[in-house]
Amino acid sequence: MKKGFTLVELLGVIVILAIISGIAVVSISFLIDRGRKEVYLDYEKTLESGAQNYLVTHLDKIPTISTPTRINYTDLMNDDASYKSLKDPRGGSCNNSYILVTRASTSEHEINFDLDYKVCLVCDTYKSNGC
Repeated sequence: MKKGFTLVELLGVIVILAIISGIAVVSISFLIDRGRKEVYLDYEKTLESGAQNYLVTHLDKIPTISTPTRINYTDLMNDDASYKSLKDPRGGSCNNSYILVTRASTSEHEINFDLDYKVCLVCDTYKSNGC
């Protein structure tokens, strides 16, 4: 009698390996997408803090009660050489992004404490909600 595997046993092993690799591909793609979303959220936080720092040195850009201020990412890059081009994790750039700054209260005496920042991250393959 010959020793070895039958065709059914080999097909069974191949099917099991295909199922395991399918699960692995789905899991890895989920992790990659989650990582990209975290990069976008990090970019949004960076743009908000950059706008706050920008307004500290550019007091003339602080919005009045009725007029919001738009700060483009290129303004931040031109103002501070430490800002580099934002790269879209899916390819391309996010340099068309901007921050809308509005005054939250009716008091003009508080300089930066009553300002609302709305970050609009605009990348080649992604755009923030509500922008």
